[in-house]
Amino acid sequence: LNDGAGNWTSQNPATDLSNGHFTFDADFLGSGAAAIELDLGSAYNGTAWVNGSSSTTQYAAPSHTTFANSDGYSAGDLRAIAVSTDGVISGSYTNGQVMDLFQVGLAKFNNPQGLQKEGSNLYTATQAAGAAISGQPGANGMGGIVSNALEQSNTDLGREFVSMILIDKGYQANLAVLKTADKMVGDLIHIIT
Repeated sequence: LNDGAGNWTSQNPATDLSNGHFTFDADFLGSGAAAIELDLGSAYNGTAWVNGSSSTTQYAAPSHTTFANSDGYSAGDLRAIAVSTDGVISGSYTNGQVMDLFQVGLAKFNNPQGLQKEGSNLYTATQAAGAAISGQPGANGMGGIVSNALEQSNTDLGREFVSMILIDKGYQANLAVLKTADKMVGDLIHIIT
């Protein structure tokens, strides 16, 4: 121990070993004396302390002991993930535990038509769109999240088939007009010659 004047002394029942580290016997819960050796980073060589206290550090902050609590489950690896309608991503582990890992946030704009289209369903915010308003899915007018689903096409198949049939009928009608006009021109040339 340091006596405050720079001198180091030992205190019984602690003794130094051949390697210069503190050792003492302690009785834990009546189980008998157990030899304890403390390696503080400095050693006593019989006449002086090697390294002094330069290998130890003291911080100007309170210290505390953190106790580990066991929940009774063994370690597990992430097996699968699931996403709920409110955006919570949950992980299912091989030890049977399910834990919430993250929550997805959404953003909306006062003027969605003001967003600049970048392609591949990507848009960039502009001043015309206004500031992004972020929040949790399903809250305050935000959209929801559908897990394990593909978005269907926003094309009305019935309307597109009708349009395609109309275009085909228009093409056939124009083709008939052209054939008739061609026949008339051919007949006219035949009459003239």
